[in-house]
Amino acid sequence: MVVRPDGMPLALERPDVSDAALGDLWADLMRLHGAGVVHGAIDLDRVLVRDDGSLGFGDLASATVGETVGARRRDEAQMLALAVLLAGEERAVA
Repeated sequence: MVVRPDGMPLALERPDVSDAALGDLWADLMRLHGAGVVHGAIDLDRVLVRDDGSLGFGDLASATVGETVGARRRDEAQMLALAVLLAGEERAVA
């Protein structure tokens, strides 16, 4: 997870994203949810790509603590949509 912006938003730079980078971003999201935090706005502006190709959440301004199962599911839907956009349907659901 990114705690300070140390990359470029995917909206500005759209590299080829590896399956490992997507998997790590999913793991970051699950860690947030495990801590009771919901991101609330997963999109190309709020996910960063670093020089090494890894991804991270660069903006937690919309995050909330103690949200509902429905809010976590919205995060997961937003993450899935982002993964489809970056990697295509087959890789996104693999």
